Amino acid sequence: SPVSIAPGASSTLTLTLEPKTTNSLRVEVTGNSAPLPDATVTLTQPGNVTLTSSVCGQAFFSGLAADTYTLTVSHVGFQDTVQDISVAGATVVTVPLVP
Repeated sequence: SPVSIAPGASSTLTLTLEPKTTNSLRVEVTGNSAPLPDATVTLTQPGNVTLTSSVCGQAFFSGLAADTYTLTVSHVGFQDTVQDISVAGATVVTVPLVP
């Protein structure tokens, strides 16, 4: 999300850079129409990789093979969501969780 800094003010930001990858998946988790941090995001095929969504409600999986994966997203107070996702190139999916 955008960061605004007032003139004369200073701020410290932490940026995470990922190496270039052919196939990746960015999962944007929302709850009540807002980004949802601290969701558990699991990508399965053939093994499991589990990440926690950032303060911006995002989880990023890199270095993937072009294939179909099972995506599971959960958060306390929301219903779990399970769906199949086809990854090819820079894939982005938004997952709205329902209370």
